[in-house]
Amino acid sequence: MTWSLQINGRTALRDSFRGEGVPSTGSTLVNLTPGLRLDAKTGTSIYGFFQIPVYEKVNEVNLAPRAGIQIGISHVY
Repeated sequence: MTWSLQINGRTALRDSFRGEGVPSTGSTLVNLTPGLRLDAKTGTSIYGFFQIPVYEKVNEVNLAPRAGIQIGISHVY
């Protein structure tokens, strides 16, 4: 079992259409992301991350996530 903690950032520029900026697009987001990975001796891992927004800057009225979950399975051959 492995615990992790990440800080993730993402910037999206304002969209444009016919050379003009599109309102309510573009943002800067920063998430705090704790995670857990469970490793089996077979080379298979199960992992999960929970993204918690700590900073959001959006243009005008824009949708932004309250939280996010990522889960998955990986295998090493």
